[in-house]
Amino acid sequence: ALLGTGGAMKKVEAFWNDRPFIVVNGDIVHTINLDAAYQYHMKSENAATLILHQEPRYNQVELDREGAIVGIRKERVMNTSSPTRSLAFTGIHILSPAVLREIPSGGYVDIIDAYLRLISLGVRIGGYEVEGHYWCDIGTPSDYHRVHRDIHQRKVKLNYPFRATASSAVGEGTVLDGYVCLGENTTVGRNCSIRNSILWDGVEIQDN
Repeated sequence: ALLGTGGAMKKVEAFWNDRPFIVVNGDIVHTINLDAAYQYHMKSENAATLILHQEPRYNQVELDREGAIVGIRKERVMNTSSPTRSLAFTGIHILSPAVLREIPSGGYVDIIDAYLRLISLGVRIGGYEVEGHYWCDIGTPSDYHRVHRDIHQRKVKLNYPFRATASSAVGEGTVLDGYVCLGENTTVGRNCSIRNSILWDGVEIQDN
């Protein structure tokens, strides 16, 4: 069964020691400096620190001037006299293990709902804003394509282990145009035209 981010972290609660740990959503590609964010969390009094940035499509986190999160998803749960601004959650957060004790076990837990409840109880959940990085949520086909296009157009340089695969083959006379990615054990026949496409593992494109 799906557990949500909160429920999944609760399930492995016994794994962590007393040091804060980093949680990264599995469907993002980024170049954010996690070390700097971790050092910020260690110096702060935050029980959890959400890494935030400007991404107008997703700006739903309300942050005050002191770096405290006062609301998420248009739900204000803490009063503040400080001006606030809206930023987007990158899907990366740093948690002190004590937060896990506040998460119920045995089922689905939306971590954002858990943070809202903690904030309303007076627990400090903070934000750390980042700039000058690459970030893309690849949860939709169009954004998944966007990452490949950005890599091909050299808009981003990722330190990922990209490599050529000897298990795939492209036939004579076939033209690869734009960004093309071939998975393992993929065969493209002769006299084909592949443009701006991502072929996963085990794909077979016949001749012509």
